[in-house]
Amino acid sequence: MNIQIYAVIVALFIGGLLGHTYTKHYYEAEIAKLNAEGMAADVKALETQIKTERDYKDVQDKAEKTALADYASIGAKYSLALSRGMLESSRSTDTTKVPNTTTTASQTTKTCNCGRLRQNYENLRKDCLLIAKERDELAVDRNELIRLYNQIWNSR
Repeated sequence: MNIQIYAVIVALFIGGLLGHTYTKHYYEAEIAKLNAEGMAADVKALETQIKTERDYKDVQDKAEKTALADYASIGAKYSLALSRGMLESSRSTDTTKVPNTTTTASQTTKTCNCGRLRQNYENLRKDCLLIAKERDELAVDRNELIRLYNQIWNSR
């Protein structure tokens, strides 16, 4: 009888051991499967994030190219306006030119501040051109930010 009890106990022990081993391998395989699926989801999420970042980078690069082209255009217009003003002022300050009006000698002896007035005018004109250039550059920045925002917002 003792041998039968020991045999039953050993059989139960071996059965438990086999059941535990089988269960252990089954759950390890399930955990590995879940990890693989989780990693695949993580990889998919990373690929999606990388694609989104690339799209945003493309939008940003396009906006920068447009802004740089606009800045170059503004700079060219400013330089042209400045050079035209210098050309006009150099023509108007010709001191060898004879006046078209005939006046008496007493009227011609008055002192003229024309040179100083022309210089003040030129300085004001340059300041106005510079302010206009800066305003145009700020408008370009603002417009590009609005375009960037709209493109990113609409791409969602």
